[in-house]
This record gives sequence, C-alpha cells and structure tokens, in this order.
Amino acid sequence: MQELLHYHFTAKEITDAHGPAIMLEQQEGIEDTQAIVIHPWQLRAACEHLGIIASDKEAERTIATLSRRLNVLTQRVEHLADYLETHSDTRHTDLSYAQTYARATAEIAAEFVAEMVSLAPLPSDA
Repeated sequence: MQELLHYHFTAKEITDAHGPAIMLEQQEGIEDTQAIVIHPWQLRAACEHLGIIASDKEAERTIATLSRRLNVLTQRVEHLADYLETHSDTRHTDLSYAQTYARATAEIAAEFVAEMVSLAPLPSDA
C-alpha cells in the first residue's frame, strides 16, 4: 500500500515484531516529529468510536433501512404512474406532463433499486 502524505502528516503500513501495523507521523516543528505505531484494528476501532466511520453492523442496518425505504418509494411512484395513466380524466384536463413526469420518476426509482439483492414486495394497495 502506498504511503499517505498530507501536509506534515504521514501514514504508512509497516510490519513490526507483532505483525502488521500502521505508523502515523506528524511533524510539529522543523525537526520535531511525533510517531505512533498501532495495529490496523486499533485505528479502525478508534475511528468507529469517534463516528468517523460506521461499524459493519451499523452500516448493515443503515443499508437495510435505506434499501427498504427506497423500495417502498419506488413501488409508490410506480403505483402513482400507473394510476395517472389508467384513471386520469384526460378528456377534461391535460395531464400529459404529470403522467410523463410520474412515469419517468418511476423509471428512475426502478433503476435505483435494480441492483439491490433483497427487495421485499409491498402489500398490494386496496
């Protein structure tokens, strides 16, 4: 892995007597450099604890929640587009813009959920 260099901060992978490690260095003055060597899991645990990155379980719950909500939204937009196409009174009102917009939105929403693995079907609307 390449060394990360950001202004006066560096991070690089190393191998010490205990196995894989990460060395973090920060230059404070002209010649004063502070360094710490930590295990990769320690860095991950610190980042999770501070909220910089999500833990795997938290990320899985968030992804599941967002997938479920996006699926529900997709199905509702599809239902709206179908309803506008089949039940609108187009003899008295020009709904061509609303119908086209709803259908296009339904297609976009369907694309958003196309790659999701588990899509729970919505109960049918009565």
